[in-house]
Amino acid sequence: MGYDIRLKQKVIFEPPIFGGKTLHQFHGFTSVNDHINLGRTALASSVEEFSMPNGLWGELRNKSSLARQFVDATIGTDVEPGWSGFLTIEIIFHGSKPLTLPAGCPIAKVVFHEIKEKTLYQGKYQNQENEPVPVRKE
Repeated sequence: MGYDIRLKQKVIFEPPIFGGKTLHQFHGFTSVNDHINLGRTALASSVEEFSMPNGLWGELRNKSSLARQFVDATIGTDVEPGWSGFLTIEIIFHGSKPLTLPAGCPIAKVVFHEIKEKTLYQGKYQNQENEPVPVRKE
């Protein structure tokens, strides 16, 4: 069984132009709610808040419509048994043309897997806030 998750923030991928060179020669710029970063990746959060039962694990899968536009939203994010909060989703863009992902658009599908032994997530990302969360070094 799966469930589509949506982006909370608008994400814009813009290819740069430096001295007439574009796209394949340089990294692009990414804007998440008007905050611009170098690179072809962005962090965004899900609209949906999760409270996973101890017997389920969620795996992110790409939406085919976005995969055809060279968007990958499956790297490094899954939903552990017993975890709660808003997902921080790493989005990687491999395309060469500008792309805007509007707030509210479906970004990935969570596929739920029942696990045999119940467990409880107690890591540093428990009760994640309603915004993208940077790496926590604890």
